[in-house]
Amino acid sequence: MYVRNAEFAGSFYPGTKDDLLKSIESSFSRVKKIETGKRVMGIISPHAGYVYSGITAAHGYSVIDPETETAIILAPSHKANFNCGNYIAPAIYETPLGNVKTEDSFVDYLKGSSVFSEIRRIDELEHSHEVQIPFLQYALKDFTVFPVILGTNNIKTLREIAEKLYEAVSKSSKKISVIMSADLSHFHTYDKAEKIDSLFIKCAESFDECELDNLLSSGKIESCGHASIVCGFILLKLMGAEKLISLNYMNSGDRTGDKSRVVGYYSAAVV
Repeated sequence: MYVRNAEFAGSFYPGTKDDLLKSIESSFSRVKKIETGKRVMGIISPHAGYVYSGITAAHGYSVIDPETETAIILAPSHKANFNCGNYIAPAIYETPLGNVKTEDSFVDYLKGSSVFSEIRRIDELEHSHEVQIPFLQYALKDFTVFPVILGTNNIKTLREIAEKLYEAVSKSSKKISVIMSADLSHFHTYDKAEKIDSLFIKCAESFDECELDNLLSSGKIESCGHASIVCGFILLKLMGAEKLISLNYMNSGDRTGDKSRVVGYYSAAVV
């Protein structure tokens, strides 16, 4: 079976088990718990280095359903452009905390589809799904993952991807959660970033993928997780989700003190 190595261990997150656990535990110690009232079906989680976005990520993973058996990770491609979603399965994802298997039952519903590809190199070059897995290992017990790297922001294609994923989800007896990997605005001053990101958050709280897609496409708001959030909203609505609850926002200036050129981080729960 193909083993997907922990390509970004030692850069985006600590490369040893002890140091990685310390980093995640430190992030969880800063969480201000928010009651969601219902089962959390999905979360928005950042994908920067843990020293920058770990606290924000921990807010999302603090409310994820602890009985989750399969986590679908929707993640944007930073290195390649392609007009579909890319997965690798069957496979094992390796991290310093151990190995996690893919949910191979999904392949029966996706293989051969025009909106999915299976290219290992696309997966190996991407960090935005990998950085979610150690947090999942910390928050959950026995689970599988199904990462999908999204190479397009085209809402029609993203809807087709979500609908194909829902075919697999609807036939599964497992408890499934959806992780939408996304950072917000990039490289503005602290004050400008907060202004842009507050508009993003207001829009996200409407839980309307069309409005979000329109604003992102217009440039009025920013997120390198455009695809993952739009696709995730569509999938989660098909799964019965009804609303989004914001959990935490900060930017890199809050962590480094440098407020001249920052990146925004956001976590939210979908119920």
